[in-house]
Amino acid sequence: MDEIRLRPDGALSPAPQTPAFRVNPAFTLIPAAGLIGAMAAISRYRPVDQRAFLALTLVAFFAIIILIAHVRQKARRGEDVSSFFPLTYWLALAPALLALAFWINGALDHSAPELHRQVVTRKTVSHGRHGTGYYIEFTSWRPQRTTEKMSIPYQQYQQLQVDDAIIVDLHRGALAIPWIGGVRKAD
Repeated sequence: MDEIRLRPDGALSPAPQTPAFRVNPAFTLIPAAGLIGAMAAISRYRPVDQRAFLALTLVAFFAIIILIAHVRQKARRGEDVSSFFPLTYWLALAPALLALAFWINGALDHSAPELHRQVVTRKTVSHGRHGTGYYIEFTSWRPQRTTEKMSIPYQQYQQLQVDDAIIVDLHRGALAIPWIGGVRKAD
């Protein structure tokens, strides 16, 4: 039941209600910026398990987008959503924090790269909506894997042939996330 108050002029009026909690539509830009930053960091400092880190970033991004949509929908219906905050703000930063971790891991890594001599086993080309991708598969230095696959620039793709020896520069990473600094043809 609504509370009724007496105004100074003697009339009765309902008590003022607290305004509904509104979620700013621009709030979704925070995880989007984190996703873009993480993609840029992953492409610059290519982690050895690139797909796993990409999947982790995408899961964090879509989970927070779904949460924000849910909170905004509840707020539009007039329900109290204040209990979702400040946790939702912190979760919105998850993709940005992942991006920051990837950037720090590569940028602050000053260790000498480990050089792994591998052999190209396969070359593939992928045509998609966002252009053409050039990939090589090569023998793996990791005990549980037989091959590794990574994208390379077109010029490098043209220079390499199956059975060519290559050198893979593997960096430890400042946060212990190994990343590939480069691939070049062995002399």
